[in-house]
Amino acid sequence: MVVSPLLRGMFGLATDAKAGTVTFAPHLPADWNSLGIDNVRIGENKLQLTLPVAEGIFLEAGRTAGTGESTIEFRPAISLRATVQKAELNGKPLPFRSRNQ
Repeated sequence: MVVSPLLRGMFGLATDAKAGTVTFAPHLPADWNSLGIDNVRIGENKLQLTLPVAEGIFLEAGRTAGTGESTIEFRPAISLRATVQKAELNGKPLPFRSRNQ
C-alpha cells in the first residue's frame, strides 16, 4: 500500500483508461536528478515516463506496448520564480499554459 500513495502524491500520477489519459504532475525533492516510471497502463497501452532534470524540465515518454492513442497531461511543479520559455513535442513547438497555484 506504499506504492499507490507515492505514485499519486509525489509523482502526481493518475490514469483514466476510458479517456486514454495519463496525468503526470511530479513534485520532486530538489536534490533528485531523474525519475523513471515503467509500465504505466492505459487501456491496452503501456507507457514509459522518464524525467531527467538538467537545465530545465524535460519529459521523455514512449509507448512500450499497445497501439491505441494516449494523451499525457504533463503538469510539473515549477518555482514561482521560474519562467517557462517553450514547450516542444518531437522538436516542434507546442502550446502551453502556466497556472499559478
